[in-house]
Amino acid sequence: MPQPGAHSSRNSVQPFSSPLSAVSPGIDINYNDDNLLSMMTCNESYHEFKTFLTNIDTYPTAYMYLDVPSIFSPYVRLELLKWDPLHQDVDFCDMKWHGLLFDNGKPEDVDGFETDETDANLVSELVEKVAIPILHHRIVRCWDVLSTLETRNVVAATSMVKGYVPASSEALVELFAATHASLVEAIAAVTVPTWDHMVLKVVPNASQAVAYRFGTSVRLMRNICMWKDILALPVLENLALSDLLFGKVLPHVRGIASTSNIHDAVRKTERIVASLSGLWTGPITHCQPLLQPLVDCTLGRILETRLDDAETIGLACRLKGILVQIHEHEHSRATVTTFNLKEAL
Repeated sequence: MPQPGAHSSRNSVQPFSSPLSAVSPGIDINYNDDNLLSMMTCNESYHEFKTFLTNIDTYPTAYMYLDVPSIFSPYVRLELLKWDPLHQDVDFCDMKWHGLLFDNGKPEDVDGFETDETDANLVSELVEKVAIPILHHRIVRCWDVLSTLETRNVVAATSMVKGYVPASSEALVELFAATHASLVEAIAAVTVPTWDHMVLKVVPNASQAVAYRFGTSVRLMRNICMWKDILALPVLENLALSDLLFGKVLPHVRGIASTSNIHDAVRKTERIVASLSGLWTGPITHCQPLLQPLVDCTLGRILETRLDDAETIGLACRLKGILVQIHEHEHSRATVTTFNLKEAL
C-alpha cells in the first residue's frame, strides 16, 4: 500500500476547508422559496387537522402530538446547520423555525383547548432532541476551553437551552456532564512549573515558558468562573479552587515567594484574584474562607522584612487591595497599621 504523501494529505482535508454551503447546499435556503413554504404548508396542515380533531374531542386520544416533533425536526435540523454556538451568540427566538412553531399548542380560535394535554411543549422537545445534541457535540469535539470567546458563547448557548427543558432532561444532564469532563481534562493538561530561580536564569526561554503556562492557568480559571450561573457552586469550587488554584497555581506562587521575588508574586496574585472576580472575589462572593491559602500567599510577612525599602509601601498598598478583594478585612486593616498606610479601606 502506498504511503500517503503531502498531496494526499492536502486532498483529505480539502472538504473540511470548503464553505459550509458547499458541503451542505440545502443550508443556504431562501426563506421565501418552496423549502420554507413546505414547512409552512406542513404546519398549516397540521393545525387544520388538529383543529378538526379537537372540535370532535378526539385530538388528545389520537396521540398525534407524539409524532409532531419528528415531523418538524428535519426543518429545525436544516436551519440549525448554520448555528455555531462556539463563535456566535444567537438566540433561538431569532430563528425562523422558532417563530413558526413557538405558538403551537396554544391556538386562539379553539375554545377549551388544554395545552398541557397536547403539543404545547413542541419547541422544548425540539430543543432537547435536535439542538442540545448539536451543542453537546460542539462541546466535546470542538470547544477550546482556553478560549474566552468560545467559552462565553458556549455558556450563553447552554444557558439558553437550559431555559427550554426541565432539569431532569437526560440530554441536559449529559450536556452538563460533558462540560464538566471537558473542564476536568483541561485542568489535568495544565502544568505550572515550580522551577528554581537558578533554572530560570540558566535555561534559555525558561522564564517565558513559565509565564505562558501561568497565563494559561489564569485564563482557564477565569473561563471556569463563567459557568457560575449554570454549574453548581461545589462543582466550581472543586474545579477552580481545589484542582486548579490550590493544586497547580499556588505552588508556583509559593515558589516565587521563597525566592523573595515580591514584585512577581504580588503581580501574579493580583491576576489570580482578578480571574476569580464575581464568584469568590469582588463585590459578589461566596465562601470567602476557601481563599485563606491565597491570603497566606500574599506575602505580608516577607514584605515586613523590607520596611526600609521605598517601594515596599507601594507593594503594601497592592497587598491591601488584594486582601480587600477577597474580603479579608482584618488582614487588610493589619496591613494598613503595619505599613502606616493613609488609604482608607
